[in-house]
Order: sequence, then structure tokens, then C-alpha cells
Amino acid sequence: MNPFRASRAGHTARRLIANEKTVPRLHLVGTLVVVLSLTLALVGFFSWQNLAEQRASLHRVEAVLQQQQRQRLSAEMDSALSYIEFVRSRTNDVLRRSLINQVDNAMQVAEAIYRRESPLRPAAEVRQLIIEALREVRFYEGRGYYFIDDMEGRFILLPTAPQLEGHLSPDNRDDTGHPIMKGLIEAARKPRGEGFSRYRWYLPDQPKQMADKLAYVRYFAPYGWLIGTGDYTSKWEELQQQEALAHLRSLRFGVSGYFGLLDRQGRSLLSPSNPSLEGLHFSELPPAEAAAMEKLVQTGQSGGGFIHYDWPHPNTGRLSPKTALVKVVEPWGWVMAATVFDNELESSILHERQLHDEGNPQRWLTLGLAVLAALGVALGASFLFSRWSRRLFQAYHRENARHLEALRQQAAELKTLSRAMAQSPVSILITDTSASITYVNPEFERVSGYSLSDVLGQQPNFLRAPDEDQARYEAIWEVARQGQTWQGELPIRCHDGHRLWHKVQVSPVLNDQGSITQYLAILEDVTERRRIDAEQRIAATAFETQEGMMVADRQGVILKINQAFTDITGYSSEDVVGQTPQILKSGRHDRAFYDSMWHAVLETGQWQGEIWNRRKNGDIFPEWLTITAVKGEGGEVTHYVSTLTDITQRKAAENEIRHLAFFDPLTSLPNRRLLLDRLRQALAASVRRQRNGALIFIDLDNFKTLNDTLGHDKGDLLLQQVARRLQHSVRESDTVSRLGGDEFVVMLDGLDSNPVDAARQAETVGENIRQALNLPYDLAGNEYHCSPSMGVALFDQHSQVDEMLQRADLAMYQAKAAGRNTLRFFDPAMQALVAERAALESDLRVAIRDGQLLLAYQAQVSAAGQVLGAEALVRWKHPQRGLVSPADFIPLAEDTGLILPLGLWVLTEGCRQLAEWARSPAHAHLTLAINVSARQYRQADFVQQVLDTLATTGAPAHRLKLELTESLLLHDVEDIIAKMTALQAHGVGFSLDDFGTGYSSLSYLKRLPLDQLKIDQSFVRDLLEDANDATIARTIVALGKNLGLAVIAEGVETVEQRDRLASYGCDAYQGYLYGRPASAAELPLSGEV
Repeated sequence: MNPFRASRAGHTARRLIANEKTVPRLHLVGTLVVVLSLTLALVGFFSWQNLAEQRASLHRVEAVLQQQQRQRLSAEMDSALSYIEFVRSRTNDVLRRSLINQVDNAMQVAEAIYRRESPLRPAAEVRQLIIEALREVRFYEGRGYYFIDDMEGRFILLPTAPQLEGHLSPDNRDDTGHPIMKGLIEAARKPRGEGFSRYRWYLPDQPKQMADKLAYVRYFAPYGWLIGTGDYTSKWEELQQQEALAHLRSLRFGVSGYFGLLDRQGRSLLSPSNPSLEGLHFSELPPAEAAAMEKLVQTGQSGGGFIHYDWPHPNTGRLSPKTALVKVVEPWGWVMAATVFDNELESSILHERQLHDEGNPQRWLTLGLAVLAALGVALGASFLFSRWSRRLFQAYHRENARHLEALRQQAAELKTLSRAMAQSPVSILITDTSASITYVNPEFERVSGYSLSDVLGQQPNFLRAPDEDQARYEAIWEVARQGQTWQGELPIRCHDGHRLWHKVQVSPVLNDQGSITQYLAILEDVTERRRIDAEQRIAATAFETQEGMMVADRQGVILKINQAFTDITGYSSEDVVGQTPQILKSGRHDRAFYDSMWHAVLETGQWQGEIWNRRKNGDIFPEWLTITAVKGEGGEVTHYVSTLTDITQRKAAENEIRHLAFFDPLTSLPNRRLLLDRLRQALAASVRRQRNGALIFIDLDNFKTLNDTLGHDKGDLLLQQVARRLQHSVRESDTVSRLGGDEFVVMLDGLDSNPVDAARQAETVGENIRQALNLPYDLAGNEYHCSPSMGVALFDQHSQVDEMLQRADLAMYQAKAAGRNTLRFFDPAMQALVAERAALESDLRVAIRDGQLLLAYQAQVSAAGQVLGAEALVRWKHPQRGLVSPADFIPLAEDTGLILPLGLWVLTEGCRQLAEWARSPAHAHLTLAINVSARQYRQADFVQQVLDTLATTGAPAHRLKLELTESLLLHDVEDIIAKMTALQAHGVGFSLDDFGTGYSSLSYLKRLPLDQLKIDQSFVRDLLEDANDATIARTIVALGKNLGLAVIAEGVETVEQRDRLASYGCDAYQGYLYGRPASAAELPLSGEV
């Protein structure tokens, strides 16, 4: 053998051996470098994409939160503006009700003095008593007072300018030219004798400046006064503004949201975050606050809108950005801002960012695992390829050995991989590219209950829970087919039918060419974690119940509250955390109460009961409180948990139950129990005050028949209407009660001390009730008539409550026995008086029918002593009673309506006498004055009655003079003028009787077609002694002259009186000086008298 040849062959062999070792290694290193580069590139791309998606998500969340914040500010602003408009709209109604109440009080005082003193004192003294009683009364923080004017426009009482009292000022006007006095008089002339008037009047604190004022007046008939009061509308608007400010001050929304208010000039009206700024102009504030408030004012002046500005944070004191919605409250000139700190929004964004950050480790871990898996697969593939290349180079002499070694290595790797999958704590599922399952690991079999043979060849969606959407599975596999990884949580249906939640990651397995060869799904059972999360959510939800909850440590320091606690108390978490429960203390419980409560908590671990606490706005409210001690493992107290429930409504319901115990549920009238209690008090009070009272027992006639025919529902309607009519028929101080069924009782308190007058008052009320209850009823479309039977019992100082009811009940049965629809007194003496009045009424009817009436005539004489005519005066000569005084039967005729036939008889008989005089040349010049009552004049056919009477009797119309009283002018003046004008066109004359004693208005007086004014005898009687009477008489004469009217004085009894009246310019006289009333035959009709 050639040594050289052998040496050369050996060298070549060594080089070939080096190549077959080096090339596979270089190939392996190159492959690893490429795979690692691609992997790093994918890692970088996925990392960049994840960060980009995170930033985009945060921007979307921020935009949504900003929009929600603006919507919340808009909603809070709309709610607050609605409340302000509601408060502002109530101003006028509140002021009107208050004025009515004040005038009610004044009228009660005036009426009480008039009733008590008028029988005992001259009218002038009684008037002065009323004036002085009201002079010093003040209200409305000293602004309010009572004024009294008469219907001519004279100041009677003016506490703010007493020097004007007695002066006539019908045309006084405010600074706008509005007539003040005329407006008040017109309000009192309304049909109800009451009304409102607006004008401007001097401010108490600025005597030279006027402001809008609303007044309410009511007509006081006895003296022809209007009594009223008023107040400045601006003051009541200020009260409503304060109410609105208080409400806005209490409003909170979100964590830091509240309302701020400024006026148009920039003065702070409301600053909940810093109340010390209220009342200051923004120019007086530190630069930061001044700039913010100036920006708010400018935004309001520009129409409002959203703005951003900086404001000191109440917790840190540092300037923090805020967002506000600004609007202008036009009626009051407020610039209102609904504002909230932007850190609320930043907190939400930070929370969202934290959620993303918390998920980042898991995402990076997943990505890392995927990268490691990819690297492992690439490494294995490269290693196999290197082995294959090496076998190719060495195939000619080591193919079999290498092949066996490769198989041994592959088996070892597969065994390792199989062991890793078998021991994996998570489930693994592998599918081919058609999504058919090719492998599951033992953990999957254990968790799901499916064996490998059960799932091989199946599609993964066979694991879908019945309520899971198929489209979601399709979306998952679509992501995987695109070469991306999907991860999320899915419910998996197990072999036994129950489902388990898994955290699932589905990834495609790529070969070296990037093609998908398999899909790998990793499933982690998260059912227990989801259960724990759900329990935590349930616990959090339970804490946010409708009951307020508060958690405190063992020292009693508050650690946490829920939203219901804030809703109930008004305190936010920022208000109370770190405080003790004493912040809620109302002051209604003493120390012993709290000591007992905490003793129970320490002894038993719990206390519950009713307690009064105070809300943040200062309101005290009742609550049901439960305190429970929370103990640690060693039995020591670690915390206290309190639950509280607002029981305000429950307490109101208890009050309603108590109300039902004392009031009738059908009519809402006091029931028998409450009536007996009030009657017991009234009896005792009547003894102390020496005043009488009465019970009126009312039973509805034939009520059972109504129930039997129309049904009990119609009976209930009738009872309710009867109750309302009874309440309208009595005073507010009287009691109307329903005993049951159709029985009612009316208790009249504070009647006259004279039993006779008290009985008359009770009878008047009873008659009003009888007339009211006799009016037809509308029972659901059915007209029904019903009458009452009534029994009256006057208070007896020695009688018991039950005895009083029994007496009234017996009197009621007497009324039923008398034919129903009537009233009877229990007291025989009182019954006799009532019977006497009824008898007098009956006799008067007979007198009108049978001609027991007669006319007397009193001469009317000129200043020269010539008889001008006479006044017709009715007299009643009863066969048994004798001559009945007109003072007894004229009021009775007015009350009963007999004044109509009586007045017609007087008119007819007077015209007959006038016709007789006209037929005598010596008496043809005489006139006849006939009084006409207001009720008679208001008849629709009154004009025709007069004309028919004149035509029938032949009396000359131009010699007839109708005398009207001032009380006639209280209602429908236009109708009065129309009738007077119609009669005057036929020659009939008119005289205003008793002038100066009642209602007179110069504005109406000058419109009336009058011929004469008559001075009332009350002014003539004391003419020589009373300067006021003399002044009134002189004024009436002067007024008559100015209006072109003749003036006659009645009640002239002495020459001195006549001479004094003549000095004033009086035209004619009537009175005892010229003769008493006499028959026509006895009357001196010619010559001087």
C-alpha cells in the first residue's frame, strides 16, 4: 500500500468528516437565527398593536365619560331650573293666602267688638274701639299693618300716616299714576265684598321710594268700611329666592358636584365649597377664584354653555380643573352653574387604565409562552432537519446506525412531550386544519369527563353550552384561521351535562413555511374563580341595598357608608368617613338613652330600635336603627355594622291611623269620640267665659228610603254632600260631626251670654242649615231632595256631655213629630221664644192677607214752613197684640221674604192716597215718599210693578218719590242705575235714605239719577252736642248742593236743630217738630206748620 496515497485519503476523510458535522450545524444556526428574528419581529408587532389598542380604548372611554358628565350636568341643571320655576310660580298664591288670613283676623276682631259693644255704646265709640284695636298690630317683620277706609275714599285708619286719618283722598295715586284708593274701593265693591288690588307704596326703609304692593280688602258692612292690609311683592319674592337657595345648597351629585350662584354683576350668592365667598364680588376675591367667577358671569351673559376653569379643591386646597354648565335664571337675574371637579373623570380613566395594566402581565405571559412554544417547535424542527442532513452525508456508511439513533431520540422527545402534556395542570386540545380534534390531554379528560376516544374526530363546538351562541365559536375559529391567537372565557359542556367556565386560548400552530398545521387550545378551569367573583359582587350589591349601612371600627370611627346612607342622611362618604356617628345626633335623646343602647350592644352584640337623627340639611327624622358588633376569631369586637331605615312615611301612616280614630272615614268630619271631647272642653270653656253654646242634632228625613231605592252608594254621596253643606253653613270655630248613619251634630260655641240672644243665634244657624239641606242634590246624575229634622239644646253649666247629646236628640224627635223639615228647642223657655217668632211670622202673613196693615204719614216741610208732601210709614194693628212696632215685624219680613208682598201693599196703598190728593186742587202739589227695600228693588219686574201700580191707581208719577237705602248699592250698581233711569223717564223721583250711615261712593253717587239726599236722624239727634255729627250733616248738605240735589233732614225735633240745619243750607225737614206720623185725614196738608 502506498503510504502517501493512504495519508492523502486520510486527510480527505478528515475534511469530509468536518463538513458533514459543520454543515448541519451551520444550517441549524441559520434556521434558529431566522426563526428567532421572525419571532422577535412578531413579538414587537403584537406588542405595538396591543399598546395602540390600549391607547385607543382609553381615548374612547375618556370621550364617553366626558359625554356622560355633560349629560349629567345638563340633567341636574334642568331639574334645578324646574324647581326654581315651581318656587317662583307660588309667590303670588302664597302672598294672597297670607293676606286673606291677616284680614280674616282683623275682621274677627272688628266683628267681635261690634257685637259686644254696639248695644252698649254710641256708634262713634265703637268705631274708635275697633280702630284702636287694629292700630298697633304689626306683622310681616313690622312691614304689615291694617288700614281702614270708607267707601268715599276717606282714611279711617292709616298707622303709617295717622295725620291723614279723617282726610278724604279718593284720587290719591302712586308714582305710575295708578289710583290707589279707587282700586281698593273697587275691590271691596265686588259681589262678595272682598278682593285684591295692586299698586305701589312707599318702602318702610326708603320713605321716598315706592315699590309694588298687593293689598287685600274686605267690606265691613256695619260702618261701610273696607278693612285691609298688604305687603310688598318683592319681599315675598325674596322669601321664595331664599327657599330656592336653601334647596340648591343641599343638592349634590356625583362625588363633588354642586350648584353655584352669582348675580349678573358678579356677586356670589351661593358657594357650597366655600361659603365665606357668598356676598362678595369677584373683584374682591383672590386671583384664581376671581378669574373663575368672572368667566362664569361672562358665559352667563353670552347665553350660557359648558366651560372649563380652575378652582381650589376642598380636600387639598390646590387648584384643580372643573367643568361647569352655566345658565341664567331670567326672572331673578341669577347666573347658575352646575359644576363638578374633573378629577372624577380622571379617576374613571385611571381605573380603566389600571384594568388594562392588570391584564398586561397575563397577555405578556401568554405571548411569551407562545413565543417559547414557537421557538421550541422551531428548535425541534431545525434539530430534526440537521439530523436528517447529517444522515444524508453519512448515509453511505452510517445510515442504519444513524436512523436507529434518530428513532431513539424522537421517541425520547415524544415521551417527554407526552409526559409534559399528561402532567400539565391545564387542559390541552389539538385539532387539525379542518378543526377535527386529534388530541386531548388527561387533564382535559379529567375535567370534562370525556375520554380521548369520545372526542377524536369531533369538532370543538360539540363542547358548546346550550345557551352559548354558535356565532361566537365561529368567530373564534375565524380569528385562529387568520393566524391570530384568541383568548377569553367560555362555558364548556361536560360529559355529565353540567358546565364549567374555562379561560381559553386558541392559537394556530405554524410550520416553517408559516402554514397552519394544527390548532392548539389551552383551557384553564376558572369556575371557582368566577364563583368567588360573583360572591364578591353579590356582597358589594348587598351592601348597596335600600337600607342605609355604616361600618365603624371598634372606636366608633366611621370607615364606610353606602349610597342609601347618603340618600337618607344627605351626608356623602367624604362628609362622614373619619367622623363618629355623633354627627347624626338630633338632640332629642338624653345620655341615658345612648348609654342603654351601647350597653345592649356590648352585652348582646346587637341593638335595634327607633331613634331620631338629624340630616345634613338640619332636618330631624325618625329611623329604625340596628347596630351589630362584628367579632374576630378571638371573640373580640373588631367592627360595628349599622343599618338604618327612614321610617318617616311609616310614622305618617301611624298618624293617619290616629286620624281615622277621631274622624269619620266617609265624610272626614269629626266622629263621636272627637265630638264628645270637644263638647267636654266647650262646656268647661263656656263656664269660664260666661258664654253660651248649643248643640244641633240633625237627622235626614227618609234616608232609609233612599238607601233602599237608589242603593247605599247614592246614600254615601248624599251624606258627603250634606257634610260639605253643613261645614259651609257654620263658622270655622264651630264643630260639625257625624255620629253614624244619617245623624249629624253641629256644636256652636261662643254664642251670646244672654240665653235669649244665644237661642236666636242658634235658630238662625239652624234655619240656614235647613235651607241649605233643602236644596236639590245631584247623586251621580239623579236629582234628589232631602230635608232635615233638627233638635237644639243650649249649653247647661250643670249638664254632662252625654246628657247634652240626649237633650238635642230628644228635641230632634220633637221636630220629627212636628212634621219633619223643622227645628225644635229642648229648653221649654227657648222653645217658647222660637214659637213666638214663628207665630209672629204667621200673624204677619195673615195681616198682609186680611188687611190688618195701615199707612201713617209724616209731613215733609220746606225751610219756609210749607208742607211739601209726606212719607208713607207702615203700621200693623193686630186684633190681640195691638199696635205692633215696625222694629219687630220689618226685620222679620226681611228675613222671611214677606217684605215683597208687604212692600207691594205699601206701594199700592200709597199710590191710592197720592191719587186722591192729586184730585184735590189744594193738595195736588203734594209729593209722597215711599221706602223700597233692597230685596224688593232687585226683583226683575220691579219697574213694571211700579208702572202698573201707577196705572191702576191713577197716581201722578212725578209726585211719587221712591226712597232707597245705601245698602242697595252693595250689589250690581249698573242694574240699579238702569231701573232708576227707566222709572225716572216716566217722572218718578228718587231719594237716598239714611245717607251717611252705610255704603256710599262718590263715583257711584254722581252717576245715580237722584233728586234728593236724606240726612239720617242719627246725625240730627246729637247735632248740637257732637261736632262730628255736625260736620257730617254740613258735609252732606254741601255734597247735595254740589251735585244739584235737594237735601232733607229727618228726625228734627227742636227749633234749634232746624235752625242749625238751615244755617248749613238744608232745604226741607221731617220730624216730631212738625208732627208725629198720622193718618191721611189727620195730617196737616196746607198752610205753615
